[in-house]
Order: sequence, then C-alpha cells, then structure tokens
Amino acid sequence: MPHSTKIASFDMDDTLITRKSGAKFPKDANDWLILYPQVGLTLQKLAKDNYKIVIFTNQNGIEKGHTKAEDIRKKVANIAQELQIEMQVFVATS
Repeated sequence: MPHSTKIASFDMDDTLITRKSGAKFPKDANDWLILYPQVGLTLQKLAKDNYKIVIFTNQNGIEKGHTKAEDIRKKVANIAQELQIEMQVFVATS
C-alpha cells in the first residue's frame, strides 16, 4: 500500500461487516455482508482523500480451529474487492 500520513482505522466485524446468516460467528468465508450502506461510500471517499484504510480484527477462531487463516484472507480480499478500496488488515489470532 502507498504510504500516507493520514490513517483511517476501523474494526471489521460488527463495524464494517456483519454475518449474512445472523449467527453469532460466521459459518464460512462467505458469511458476511456490508453492515450499513454508507460504509462503502465512506471508505471510498477516505481512500480518494489519500487516507490509508487500516482494518483491525480479532479472529480467535483461527487459534481454536473453528476457522482457517486462509478463509480470513479470502474474506478480507472479497471485502476489499466489493468496497473497491485497498486496505491494510491486522488480524489478532488469539
């Protein structure tokens, strides 16, 4: 990602996205949808204004064996593609 002195950071789950299934935890890498209609527009505007978009997320399910790191990578890539932005993501696995 390009360097920027301006950073906009967000939590991923229940801030930017939620689960399609309505379950407490996602069922798979595709069990997500953008939480609010304005999320995409807001992040696109920030990116256009040269903000580096940084996402933080806790994914304890990786350590517990409930999900795979590759599934999280796939989900993040799909979210970035849907939002049409570049983003840097930090994942806490335990």
